[in-house]
Amino acid sequence: MCIVLVRPPFIPTGFDQQFQEPLNLCYLAAVLRRDGFDVHLLDAEFCDLDTAAILRIIADEQPKVVGLSMMSGGGLAETLHIVKAVRQWAAPAAHITVGGQYATFNTEYLFRMAPEIDSVVLFEGENVISPLTRTILSKGNWRETPGIAVLADGKADHLRRTQRAPPITNLDLLPLPARDLLPRAIQLGLSPAVLSSRGCAGHCSFCTIHGFMRESSGMAWRGRSPENVVDEIAALVDNFRVGEIGFLDDDFIGTRTSGRARASAIADLLVARKLDIIYNIECRPDMIDRDLFAKLRDSGLRSVFVGIEGVAESAIRTFHKGISKDLACRSLDILAELGVEFDVGYILYHPYCTLEEVWEGYEFLKRYGQCDVHTALNRLFVAPGAPIRERLADEGRLGGGADDFSPRSNDYEFLDRRVGALLAILRVAVFPIFPYWYSGIKEFRRLRAERKFREDQTAADDRMARLRSFARGVDRIVEGCFEEAFQYAASSTGHNTDMLAFARRVKEDVRGQTESLAHLTSCDECLCQSHG
Repeated sequence: MCIVLVRPPFIPTGFDQQFQEPLNLCYLAAVLRRDGFDVHLLDAEFCDLDTAAILRIIADEQPKVVGLSMMSGGGLAETLHIVKAVRQWAAPAAHITVGGQYATFNTEYLFRMAPEIDSVVLFEGENVISPLTRTILSKGNWRETPGIAVLADGKADHLRRTQRAPPITNLDLLPLPARDLLPRAIQLGLSPAVLSSRGCAGHCSFCTIHGFMRESSGMAWRGRSPENVVDEIAALVDNFRVGEIGFLDDDFIGTRTSGRARASAIADLLVARKLDIIYNIECRPDMIDRDLFAKLRDSGLRSVFVGIEGVAESAIRTFHKGISKDLACRSLDILAELGVEFDVGYILYHPYCTLEEVWEGYEFLKRYGQCDVHTALNRLFVAPGAPIRERLADEGRLGGGADDFSPRSNDYEFLDRRVGALLAILRVAVFPIFPYWYSGIKEFRRLRAERKFREDQTAADDRMARLRSFARGVDRIVEGCFEEAFQYAASSTGHNTDMLAFARRVKEDVRGQTESLAHLTSCDECLCQSHG
């Protein structure tokens, strides 16, 4: 075996545990195979592999190169474990390379924690991985490969970055991603993932996407051509008999002119080629136009994840999103009028918010039926490479300081201590029911994707209706819990022991209501599956 590409076991840094194909590795595998290399894709989730099993496979195959993907800090511990075990016993002669957003923005920390790493691929890897592999196999000077970071003289404090790799300016020139893992994804009830664009045109202070992509290619957002995108969808429909597509684009529309024109052309092609699919996208609220989204709906658009993030003044200032409350409301009203489902991305808690602004955000979420387990607990994550991290570091408010990239470096205190109290109560009271709620959400998504292929569609519709009723009922439970906890946080001057006792009481109330709701809606399986 020439190269093994691995997505290690990881803990999601957010709430959405709906694992998708690792398209970053799928694209790298496709590029390597195009260039004549033998590749084995290993994904801990899809292949049902723990770290020990991954290491056994590596030991059996003795690859020349082991590539590890690190998109977030959730996989740090297992990645470090694999790196050290590969070097010590599994495949000591293998070249170990690590890539992804986390690796790019935490290069020094990675080498400090694991000097066994040979190279870190910086930014996008498709123009790096083949030259690196080819030079390693030919025993050339791989340390000069463009687009990597290495340790000079093997010393942890002597980090050196080579010249930038050639940018990927035309995404259509990349081969379509390898689909080794798609049969397993379908077996798990997941819809195929498609990446029709890369990057985001926004400048949000909490996000690394804009900087990552601009540094990679000189462009914050790039889109594949409509023909190229629809050709991939057609191949998925023909080869895998799928009925639903999940676009993984961070910003499907992208720009007001060329991006909207591209989206419109994709809709036209889906209709012209009679591709009977439903699909889901993510976009910014300022990209939602009534005429465009009516056309997208008619071509199969089912739901939209809308990144609003905040409507209170402190959030608008802090996040640099450029979205007013009025604009956020107009965008959601348009989707509702068109009959397009939507989920809202919202960061309810951030370092500078007041308790009153948290309430303003809650009322906005409640108005649009978006206060659920996720949004009620969603706290700003301070990612390495995000502009807001520099601001907090300058203010001396990061838990581990500016140069600490360990998980504790995401810690910060709220200026309004009542916000911290509210969140602490909700974490105790609400988070335990997350597995119940999300189990129902996942089953609903699976049934929706499979429905058109089922002989008994009436039974599927009935089950989906009960799951939707369960999910909405849980949302109402969360709303009641939030309002009770808010009143406590706003008025309490008691000790932490009093707050903990209050939180535990509310927790038992929430659990009891959720279990009763599961029985009432005949969704008891959600309670069992959540422990599976």
